[in-house]
Amino acid sequence: MTKSLMAMGSLLLMYGCGQPDVSEQPPPRPGKAVIFAGTYTKAEPHVDGQAQGIYTLLAAPDGALQPQDTATGIINPSYLAVGEKKKVLIAVSETGGDVDTTGYVYAYRIGPGGALELLNRQPSYGFAPCYVALSADEAFAGVVNYAGATAVLYPLGEDGSLGPAAQVLELEGNGPHPEQDSPHAHSLHPAPDGPFWYLADKGSDKVLAYRLEGGQLLPAEQAFVKLPPGAGPRHMAFGPGRLYVVNELSSTVTVFARDSLSGELSALQDIEALPEGYDGFNACADIHLSPDGRYLYASNRGHNSLAIYEVGTAGLKLLGFQPTGGDFPRSFLISPDGSGVWVANQNAGGIHYLERHAETGLLTPKGSFSCTTPVCLKYYQPQ
Repeated sequence: MTKSLMAMGSLLLMYGCGQPDVSEQPPPRPGKAVIFAGTYTKAEPHVDGQAQGIYTLLAAPDGALQPQDTATGIINPSYLAVGEKKKVLIAVSETGGDVDTTGYVYAYRIGPGGALELLNRQPSYGFAPCYVALSADEAFAGVVNYAGATAVLYPLGEDGSLGPAAQVLELEGNGPHPEQDSPHAHSLHPAPDGPFWYLADKGSDKVLAYRLEGGQLLPAEQAFVKLPPGAGPRHMAFGPGRLYVVNELSSTVTVFARDSLSGELSALQDIEALPEGYDGFNACADIHLSPDGRYLYASNRGHNSLAIYEVGTAGLKLLGFQPTGGDFPRSFLISPDGSGVWVANQNAGGIHYLERHAETGLLTPKGSFSCTTPVCLKYYQPQ
């Protein structure tokens, strides 16, 4: 290990994700990049949540992270969405019936240095809300509940606050896997180039398509596509004319051709997300395309790696796997310039930073940051 790498590792490990003493932190430089970390704060059957809330971390160009602030008072803020136009952060509170009669969704104003000020919250009309996304104009937030078979659309005020739900969608269906006894909506993604939103239902092996029109999500002409039985679609990534779906239960990635005018999807490819011969537990989680569109990455919880694919006209080519330096990599974040990747290892190992090589798409470990039960990482560049 080089001296520079050792120094970076020491810098990253000397801090914890706990509530920092902000008075002892150096003031943030104007425009310094911020990463928000969503976490589990409460022990649940699937995770021993030990965090304190939503962490504001300052990101250096070399990937080093420095704690700046913590938004407390929210239980299990497991997934986040950031609106840079309205300077707003929306967070789900992933809770069940032991906490309240519904989950909740919170809105925060993003202040100087990434400090968060609570604006308001709304009920999620289900339990375990696990994903939130914003429309391109930041006029709407879409939320899905893992338990309760619902997806919800909220209007956002000019200040970023959440209005009462404009729509509650009810889902139906199941699948052959033991975890597919009912609908389990896992993500809701707005397309980057039109009015369509796509919902991944892990429970029914469907990707459903909607058109946002008049403040409502209306079923598209092609209302849904089915994935192979037991696939368990979870998260999605968009490329030019493509939709990439990572499947939690089958540990695969499905590639769809996507018509931006009609929203129609056509399956092109199913490809493994694990090495040949691996027979241990695994559950895929997250998926992202590199900013240049040349490489695709998917996280493996169990194998504890990122699968690396080259994107070609004929489909995806699996290049290899990069260990994430921890246990149960849940979410990961590619820097806007494509130079690095931060990985949230939910169960152990905190947040790891991997240098990304633009020409090959391959990754090199560069350092780690102590953080308990991190789940979701989002980038914010103050203006």
